[in-house]
Amino acid sequence: MGYGIGADLVAAFSHRRSESTKLVDRELVPRFQAAHGHTPNQRELAVLQEQATLRTRSTRTALPTGTRPGAAGACPHPHCCILMPKKA
Repeated sequence: MGYGIGADLVAAFSHRRSESTKLVDRELVPRFQAAHGHTPNQRELAVLQEQATLRTRSTRTALPTGTRPGAAGACPHPHCCILMPKKA
């Protein structure tokens, strides 16, 4: 592959995209058509694709309540822990 991206990483993302596209085609579009009486336009299709992407995403494990960025065992990404309360 080009640009320093390994084939295993490309395959993992391609597989996930393939799974979310199948979900859109087999479930979300037919449900949309039944509910609205027409096929989704480009904007509506993008929303359906986003829903499928979120549904096919693997679950994440949460940090214990009160964990702060930079603390031992804390998430190394401060943006995802910013709203967590500080330890007393």
